[in-house]
Order: sequence, then structure tokens, then C-alpha cells
Amino acid sequence: MRILIYCPVVTDSRIDYNWLYGRDIVRGLMKLEPDWEFISCTGNTTKDKLYSGIDVYLRPTRHDGMPIMVQEAQALGIPVVWSYSNGYYIEPTIEGIYSELKFIEKSLCKKDSGRTVLF
Repeated sequence: MRILIYCPVVTDSRIDYNWLYGRDIVRGLMKLEPDWEFISCTGNTTKDKLYSGIDVYLRPTRHDGMPIMVQEAQALGIPVVWSYSNGYYIEPTIEGIYSELKFIEKSLCKKDSGRTVLF
């Protein structure tokens, strides 16, 4: 499974951007599923290349607005796993996100077998 993650390049040392953008969560997921491919973007990639071949967009942030990348992925029909659901913040955990990603992975396998799966 190919998972797109957003990892901005920031030089402000007053904020822990690794924690803010959930890089600890991503590292934990990488250990659990070494076969998953995590593609990191900084926000400077063109849309054509950015979403090509992506199975899911993951954004385990701890503080966020309404990101354009979430809207773009949703508009393209790419499943989004994000720390906000219906306007409410949900603290991201490795276990919770792993469960959601495994569900999406199973759904993708069913689609590949010729059946339609609704999320």
C-alpha cells in the first residue's frame, strides 16, 4: 500500500514539528508494516505527481486547520486518514491509525479482485 504523508520543512526551533505533524506515529507504523510504502511530501510537489499511484493520504496532526491536501485527496477519491472527523479532533495513536489503514488495505484488495467496496 502506498501512503502519502505531509512533512513540511520548517526551521522554527520553538515548535516541535516532528510531534505536531505526527512523525512519531508514522515511524511506529513503518515498524508495524515494513511492506507499506510511505511517500513524504513537503508541500512543494505538483498535484499531478503528488497523488499519482497513492492509495491513502495520512495526516496524523495534533493541530490543524482545513488542509488543502485533505480536500484535494478527497476530491480525487483517495481515502484520507486524518486527526479530525466531522469537525472534531481525535488524538492520533499508532494503534487507531493502524486499524484504519488495515481496513483501507483490505478494501483495496477487494477492489482489485473486481468487486466494488464503499468506504
